[in-house]
Amino acid sequence: KREEAAARQKAEEEARRKAEEEQMLKEKQEKELQAKLEKQREEAETKAREAAEQLRLEREQIMQQIEQERLERKKRIDEIMKRTRRSETPEVKKEEPKPEVPSTLNV
Repeated sequence: KREEAAARQKAEEEARRKAEEEQMLKEKQEKELQAKLEKQREEAETKAREAAEQLRLEREQIMQQIEQERLERKKRIDEIMKRTRRSETPEVKKEEPKPEVPSTLNV
């Protein structure tokens, strides 16, 4: 009976040891899985941030280009307006002497 009890006790200890090993292995695998998932999540967040930053830079560049084109158009329009005003100014001077002629007739 002692031998049976010792054998039974030994078998129980062996079973308990195996259960503990399996539990430890399971916990280790769970930790590894969690670490892997965390790493994937961080990589996805990093990619998303980089993509958002790239998009922001592209939009900023487009806005700068639009602003540059607007300023160039404004400059061209201002130049055209200056030329137009210059060509109108001599015409106004030519028109001024003409009204003087009728005023001498009134005298």
